[in-house]
Amino acid sequence: MIKKYRNEKWLRNKYEEERLSDRRIGKLCGVSHFAISYQRRKFDILPRNISEANLGRIVWNKGLTKGIDSRVALSKKTKQNISKAGKGRIVWNKDIPCSEKTKKKISEINRGENCNNWKGGITPVSLLIRSNYKYRQWRSDVFTRDNFTCQKCGKVGEKLNIHHIKSFSSILQKYEITTLEEALKCKELWNINNGITYCEECHKNLKRKEVI
Repeated sequence: MIKKYRNEKWLRNKYEEERLSDRRIGKLCGVSHFAISYQRRKFDILPRNISEANLGRIVWNKGLTKGIDSRVALSKKTKQNISKAGKGRIVWNKDIPCSEKTKKKISEINRGENCNNWKGGITPVSLLIRSNYKYRQWRSDVFTRDNFTCQKCGKVGEKLNIHHIKSFSSILQKYEITTLEEALKCKELWNINNGITYCEECHKNLKRKEVI
C-alpha cells in the first residue's frame, strides 16, 4: 500500500493549501517529520519561511487586555465581575504613613549583615573607592593633564589606563584606611601627580616588570 505522503498531490495539498507542518503531516501518516521533509524536497515543494509559517497563527494571549480577539480575550461579563469584586475593597495600608521608628527599622533590616546580599563585609575598600564619583573625577583630571596620550609610547586615542606612581594599596596601608569615608578625606589619594597615563599595552608591560 502506497503511503499518502508519497503522493505528490496529497502532500502538496496538505502543506501548501491546508498549511500543515511537516510534524503534523507526519503524525497523520504515522511517520517522523524527517520523512515528510525528505518527501517534500523530492517533489520540489519549497519550505515556508518564518513569516509564512506564522501566517494565521493565533497567539494564545492576543488581545487579552485589549479585547481584540474574542476567542482568547476576557468577555465583557468577566470584566464586569472582576470590576464588581474589586469595588469598595480597601487596601489595608492605604494612606497610612510610616512612623520614624518603622522607617528606621526598615533601614536597619536592609543594611549590612541584615541585608540579603550581605557577604560578610568582604568588599574591599579599594573597590568602593574606585566606584566612587571622586575617583572617576581624579582619572579624568589625569587624562586631561596628559592630553589623553600614553606617557611611555606616545600613542593617542588608544585604550588608556591610569597608573598609580605610588601604589594604591600602599597609600591605604600608610594611613590605615578601612572605610570609604576615610579614603575621601585622604589628600594623597586624590593628588593627580600620583597618576600617569599609559596605553593598555604599556601598562601591562609595566605590571609584568613589577611582578618580576
